[in-house]
Amino acid sequence: MKRIATGVLSLIVALAAFFGMRELGQQKAARVASSAQVSPPTSAQVSREVERLRARAAQEHPDLASAEALRRVASDVAAKKMSSQSNQQQLRTAADIFWAFYFLNTEVRADYCAQRNVDLAPFVRAFEESKAMEYANASAVYASAGLDPKILLKHVGAELMKAIERDMREVASESEVPVDQACAIFNENAQEFADFIQLPPSVKQVLVGGS
Repeated sequence: MKRIATGVLSLIVALAAFFGMRELGQQKAARVASSAQVSPPTSAQVSREVERLRARAAQEHPDLASAEALRRVASDVAAKKMSSQSNQQQLRTAADIFWAFYFLNTEVRADYCAQRNVDLAPFVRAFEESKAMEYANASAVYASAGLDPKILLKHVGAELMKAIERDMREVASESEVPVDQACAIFNENAQEFADFIQLPPSVKQVLVGGS
């Protein structure tokens, strides 16, 4: 079976969701200072970021396949964002991106498949095992800041589901099967897909270092 480009959209949406979570963090800080109510980021905000990143990929890499163009933009955005940050800020940025990336694949993708009567447990287990080091370190970053990573699902879960729906259509198209069979492909190739779907190198390096 040819290699499919799954995970690229997951990464793009993770980055977009990060911008939404950064906005939430800024609003929370402002609320503490002014006692004002926080307005959480909306799915529309994440959607706009996704489209902005897609447009950038098409503009900067017109001669590349869309998946490769998106991959390069995602890696570039993450690396440039963290290059101007302190070590502590880099850890928080990497953790924010990781949680969007993680929940997109373990929670939202699983919910999508459950709605189609497919238990995605084999893929989810493989993904969780594959990202165990990143998970442990991102958990520690959030715990030290007193944050619950599940807040991401609460605020941008609807947009993450839209992303998965699009992602699964692309998986089905690349694999030349009906959309209804896309979930089964993830289970049939659980370890391969779990290992293939990765964070940008700069993000992973911050989270796991030389571990």
